[in-house]
Amino acid sequence: MERLERIEQLKKGTKFHVMNRDIITSYEFLCIHPHNESYILAIESMSQDAKKMHIKSLMEYAEVYIGDYDVSFFREKEIEYYERMIIDLKQRPNLNK
Repeated sequence: MERLERIEQLKKGTKFHVMNRDIITSYEFLCIHPHNESYILAIESMSQDAKKMHIKSLMEYAEVYIGDYDVSFFREKEIEYYERMIIDLKQRPNLNK
């Protein structure tokens, strides 16, 4: 799977997946919003609802990958996420002492 780095990578019909923490949501790209170029329109795979998504937020606050959904790829990404969370929890000070 390829990481989305530029919005120009998306063409009509391109499947992309947004990983926000441990939640993965799949979409199909429709187009740049016709009245506001700061947004895209995409179909969410599960609900088939059209979503308006802010490009800057999408690019800066989530991991976005292009291509067909790959279970193994995202399982590895989830493992990496939880390993980071474990390290973070172990490094927090114990407030009960």
